[in-house]
Formats: sequence, C-alpha cells, structure tokens
Amino acid sequence: MHQEKIDFLMTLLPSIRMKYLNQISTMVTVKEDTFDNIVTDIDLKIQEELTSTLSARFPEITFLAEENDLQEVSDQMWIIDPIDGTKNFFRRNEDFALSIAYYEKRQ
Repeated sequence: MHQEKIDFLMTLLPSIRMKYLNQISTMVTVKEDTFDNIVTDIDLKIQEELTSTLSARFPEITFLAEENDLQEVSDQMWIIDPIDGTKNFFRRNEDFALSIAYYEKRQ
C-alpha cells in the first residue's frame, strides 16, 4: 500500500541531499527564531523542493513541516524537517539528515 511512497522517497531524498550538500559553503542567510534554532536558506530551499515535488506526485497529502509554519494537519500528511541537525550542517559537520515521515490516520 505504501510501497509507492517509499520508492518515490528513496529516489528523491538522495538526489536532494547531494544537490544541497555542495551548497554548504555558499549559505548566505541565517536567521534566529524565538526558540534559538537556526534556519538557513538551505533549510528553506530543501523544504520548498520537497513540498512541491511531493504535492505534484501525491496532491491529496498535506504537510506538517518545520519551516515557514507549514502545518496543515489531516488524515494523510508528510511530516518534514528539511535539515534535522541544522547547527551541524551549518558547522559543516556531517551529523545531519533530511527527515521525512508519512502519517496516515489509523494506519
């Protein structure tokens, strides 16, 4: 039932990681939010690419995402942290990940 989503993510995520991994040294914007978490321009770019690509492929599924207050809770949703470990990413430490989960009510 969910194999199509898994297969799609297994193709999508490595390509996004490689695309943005090369941009570590070119980050321009770092903002501090009220919870003392840094948000980089790369966080925002990754989240935008994930949400646009996933919504094109699976338009019926909403998003609960960390950046830009994208929080449309529903019975089916993608839960996204575009860079889990942003401080490590910013410091050029490899301990970070693109985190995404699929939630379906009662599944």
